[in-house]
Amino acid sequence: MNKFVILFLLLLCFFETMSQRYKRLRAGFGLGVTKGFIAYFEPSVRITDKISIGYRSEGGTFFLSSTETYPMSSQGGVIQYYFPFEDARFFVGLGCASYRCSPSNYTKADDPSFGFFPRAGFDTGHFTFCVDYNSINDFEVLKYPPHSFPTTETNDRSYLSLRFGLVIGGGEKR
Repeated sequence: MNKFVILFLLLLCFFETMSQRYKRLRAGFGLGVTKGFIAYFEPSVRITDKISIGYRSEGGTFFLSSTETYPMSSQGGVIQYYFPFEDARFFVGLGCASYRCSPSNYTKADDPSFGFFPRAGFDTGHFTFCVDYNSINDFEVLKYPPHSFPTTETNDRSYLSLRFGLVIGGGEKR
């Protein structure tokens, strides 16, 4: 019985993807603005014309002050739902990721932290625009400021990002 259900679901997905109006494979890449600057790469596969599943990888530099910065990176999965319009395709989505984004003077600088990100945006032609809110688990850290005593504080690493990029693939079939 389980084999029959799995075979049925695979055939359903196969025929659903064959009848798509849009190309199945899509890759987006670009830059973003947040507490600093980020670059991202996001390949995805369209399950149907309205749903895509992808992988997001990003990295960048955040600013703590005018003189102090720290690196940030994340990798994770994302699912998007598209609302088709005439010239643009608006979407909403949700993803989860593993983040590394602590300043180097924190004790847990290399510990990854789990988070999720709701998003909204649009694709038009080969251009994409997206707004993500990356909600990352907070934790208490022991900070070692230069020329001072260590202090304990809660580090809020959540951030809002605006992304601008280009898309290869994923457009209408001709």
